[in-house]
Amino acid sequence: SWLAHSHIYAVAIINLEGFYIYTNEVFQKNFVFGKNVVGFPSVKTIHPNDAEKCLEAVQYCLQNPDQTIDLELQKPQHDNLGFYQTHWEFSALKNADDEIIGIMCVGYDITRIKQSQQQLKNSESKLRAILDSTHDSNLLISPDYKIMSFNKVAKE
Repeated sequence: SWLAHSHIYAVAIINLEGFYIYTNEVFQKNFVFGKNVVGFPSVKTIHPNDAEKCLEAVQYCLQNPDQTIDLELQKPQHDNLGFYQTHWEFSALKNADDEIIGIMCVGYDITRIKQSQQQLKNSESKLRAILDSTHDSNLLISPDYKIMSFNKVAKE
């Protein structure tokens, strides 16, 4: 029940025919913008570039019902001008008789994490360009005195 009432994790359950049979509030609010998609095909909410990835994940779950598979998917933003980057775990959902009745998908928005990683990568590239453009020897040393980076002149 904690997933059903989560404020962070989106939950969707899809039956073996590919239709939504359950979604929690986070999924409805963040990924289908308040629409009730229960009874609708799940492919309607998947970015076309991610459809094959989702089908492969579902097949994996059906072939390995005691394991989970994680993947990153794009979800449209409310304004339809961009996409969220999301992380999901798919797993087989079983009934009391241990029969697979669907796929449970648990996910969350990783857009800010991805943006931060990109900004860090850009900053690192700029720092590298500055270090390599000077004729002076430069070392970047951590507080515990480990060499973290150096420029071409220092290497030579």
